[in-house]
Order: sequence, then C-alpha cells, then structure tokens
Amino acid sequence: MTAITPPGRLGLSRERILDQAAELIDSAGPGSFSMRKLADRLDVSAMALYRWFASKDDLLDALTERAVDHVAVVVDPERSGPWLDRALGYAHAIRRNLLEHLPLLQLDGASRRLTSNVVRNADHGLGLMMELGYRDAAAVDAYRVLFWSIVNYCLVIDATNPLPTVADSNAVIERVIEADGDDLADRLPTLAALLPHFTQVDPDEFFERSIRTVLAGLRVSAGGQDGSRT
Repeated sequence: MTAITPPGRLGLSRERILDQAAELIDSAGPGSFSMRKLADRLDVSAMALYRWFASKDDLLDALTERAVDHVAVVVDPERSGPWLDRALGYAHAIRRNLLEHLPLLQLDGASRRLTSNVVRNADHGLGLMMELGYRDAAAVDAYRVLFWSIVNYCLVIDATNPLPTVADSNAVIERVIEADGDDLADRLPTLAALLPHFTQVDPDEFFERSIRTVLAGLRVSAGGQDGSRT
C-alpha cells in the first residue's frame, strides 16, 4: 500500500482520517462513501486527504487492513479441549470481529482486500486444519472453506437477514395456486410438505448449525485426503 507523506498541518492524522471514514461508512452506508463526503466531515479539502492517501482505493485498503488486524487474536492458541469446540470458538470469534466492521465487508473490492490481508491472520485456523491431517495446499483449501463460509454468512445473513420465513404456509400455498392456477402439492410436493417448517430462525443459532455442518464436512474430508487438492 502506497501512502504519501502528509504535511504537518490541518490537524489531520492517518488514524483520524480512518476513524472518520469508518464512522461515515457505518452511518451513511458503504454505497454512499466518497472522498468528498469524508473531506466535508473532516472540514478539509478533498486534496488534503490525497496528501495522506494516494487514492480512494488506497484509503479503503488501509481501512480494511486495519479492520482485519482485529481478527488476528481471536482465541487463545493455548486453549485446550475437543477439536470441534476449539474450531467453533474460532469461527464465532471471527464472526464477532467481522460484525464489528460489517459495512466494510460490503464495500466494492472488499473480497479482494480480505483475501490479501487475511493470510497473516490465518495461523490458528491453519493449525486447526493440520490437526485434522490436512497438509500443504489441502490445509490452505480447508481453511479457506471455513473462513469464507464465515465471511459469506456475515455478508448474506447478518447483513441482510434474508433467511426465508413463512408466517402462514396455507396463505402462501393459496397465493401460489391463485397465481399459477395449479395445486402446489401436485407441482411442488416437497416444498408443500416442508413449507410449514420455514419458521423464524435465530441468526446466531443458524450460524452455529451452519458452521457445525461445515466443520463436520471438513472432518470427513480429512479422513480421505492425502495432502493434495481433491
């Protein structure tokens, strides 16, 4: 990341700019962020910001990198206990840290920034994968499966809470029948049978179940892998 040495005036500092950028994104939403709005918030000219950061992307890189730094120490590496408990604790800790910076995850290019910065914070997660028997590239892939499952949950579920919920399954069935002139039970029998189970879901509980499923799959795959990508 390239930073330009700033002049010693204007009462600005790198941290102050990043703090105000984070607050602007939190309050106004990631889609409304601009260097001009940040400059207005700081009561300086936009050019003053460019003395500290070469571009908007440079500033956002720094902001995301600072956020990812908080994920570095998420669990005690000396913590003992069953592997599943430690892996779940690691997953929950990453989610808690990412949720503190959720608007940053929604910025354009966030995936690229996370990819470029998360490797140096992955030591504990990679260690968990190696405990299962993963080695070399397979250990990296296994860790990626876990990490991106957590990130995607934050982006899709935590950010928008789109878990499909049906308050009145009979009403849904009636609307579908009215719209299509067909019987839902005949056309979509599995959906019709399970529709009453689309009830309200607690995001925290669903995260626990989701990550348990991911970890169970990683454990099963570890038993049949030989250290190479499969």
